[in-house]
Amino acid sequence: MKIGIIYFNGRTSYLTWGQMGTLISVLNNQNCHQVKVFHIEENKVEAAVETIKDYRPDFILIYLKFKTYAAMQIFLENFFECHICVCYSLPTIFPLKLLKENYMIDSLIRGEIEDTLVELTNRLEHKQPLYGCKGVIFRNSAGEIVDNGIRTTGVQYAALPYAERESFPTDKRFFHILASRGCIGSCSFCSRDTVYKFGKKSCFQLFRPIKNVVDEIDELVKKYQCKYIGFSDSTFCGNINGKYGIQRLRELYNELKKRDFRIEFFLNLRSEQITANLVAMLRDLVQVGLSMVFVGFESFVPADLKVYNKIASVENNLHAAELLVHTSELSPYYLNIEYGFINFNPYSTVSGICININTLMRLHIGLSPMDVTSIVDVRYGCRLYDKVLADGLCTQEINLYTQSVAFKFINKDVGLLYQRLKMAFQNYEINIPGGFASLYNRYIFFYGTTQLSNDIRALYISLKSKQTDYTFKLFDFIVNSLNEPEKIVEEGCQQFNSDYYHLKNIYILFASKYCRLMAELTRINELSYY
Repeated sequence: MKIGIIYFNGRTSYLTWGQMGTLISVLNNQNCHQVKVFHIEENKVEAAVETIKDYRPDFILIYLKFKTYAAMQIFLENFFECHICVCYSLPTIFPLKLLKENYMIDSLIRGEIEDTLVELTNRLEHKQPLYGCKGVIFRNSAGEIVDNGIRTTGVQYAALPYAERESFPTDKRFFHILASRGCIGSCSFCSRDTVYKFGKKSCFQLFRPIKNVVDEIDELVKKYQCKYIGFSDSTFCGNINGKYGIQRLRELYNELKKRDFRIEFFLNLRSEQITANLVAMLRDLVQVGLSMVFVGFESFVPADLKVYNKIASVENNLHAAELLVHTSELSPYYLNIEYGFINFNPYSTVSGICININTLMRLHIGLSPMDVTSIVDVRYGCRLYDKVLADGLCTQEINLYTQSVAFKFINKDVGLLYQRLKMAFQNYEINIPGGFASLYNRYIFFYGTTQLSNDIRALYISLKSKQTDYTFKLFDFIVNSLNEPEKIVEEGCQQFNSDYYHLKNIYILFASKYCRLMAELTRINELSYY
């Protein structure tokens, strides 16, 4: 069969490309299909249709997200010459609504895709009926919608081939790798693992052997001169009390230490996993390329953590932050600690928001306007959406064009505070690069400690510190001015202009040094990403 895989470029997504790459490798391993990927710009759908018609596919698979639903509808209006199947998050959450609104779709896949797609394409190739093909909902010859039920047997994840990379745009230096599938958590706001969790009775995480993962990195280094890896697992370690806790980090360290190349990388962890022993392991990993760790705190308010259905408690978050706060102070390398944080949700209180910000200040882990104005993303298919809907807080009807749902705050003062904070920081133009540690560490590895590295590190630390001070002062002023008229608040915000200009001057100087650092890495062809 000639298979065409459609991806609408609503937004660059290295993670999605990696997932699709695995799917293509699975199909290629069947040795009986010809597979081609088509990236379609949302404003060029009709022109792309003609190219796809020239390819003459027997089967079209559309990777469908909420944000690309409109583009898919335009595609369907212009293409009808073969079996069309859709998969990924939107079909998993709203299968029947999707089929009823789009009669040109012949079938869809819910949940994990690989095994279902192999069976579906094999049945179509041999002209076998689709009845009984688990994981598939299809439209029969009479136009009736037939649900074959859930495919309960998951894929053998450790046995999956490496992701095919040739079909996707890349800067040839930076790749995402999934070393696991699924997540042990069940956060009420998260929809990322919708496809993998569908039909599962409990939270789960499937792991690839670490050697298998690092062997894939070997291939990327040899084939593409890869310099930077994003481990995009929801959490890299899994259950801290189980088989895949700190031992998994130790295996990664041992495997990377054997390699004769330098690779920078980041990974995600959960705050309840953070122990003194784990932090010590992170310090070792920095020596072989770890440059950033992301930890999802979300809040330091018990009521918020309950809304988010977090496993971690406030005590877990505080303990993790206290352990991590000094971890970045390594020599000669730098480890960037980023944290997930949600300051506003439909059930927030002003006192809870103040506890959050004051705690971040006390812990000295950094504060930015983005943290202060962060707001939960309520998405279809998530438990939080069900709660917000039941409580009458949704302010829009269900549609397939956007995954996020607008909502209102229970507490009117919280709504006012949110709007005033957004107003106060609307002209904030400073964007500290998240990849600083990666490039800095790479520079140190190849050049050693120099005046440039000393200068840029000092500027980076100063920039983060000044940003924290500026953000907190402005936040504190607005909280204490909630009862004042908006005009008075706007005039009061002007007193912080001098602080902002001073901060911006530091940023300009930092950006200049940062460009010099990148130029030095470019000169020896060791820039980790563009």
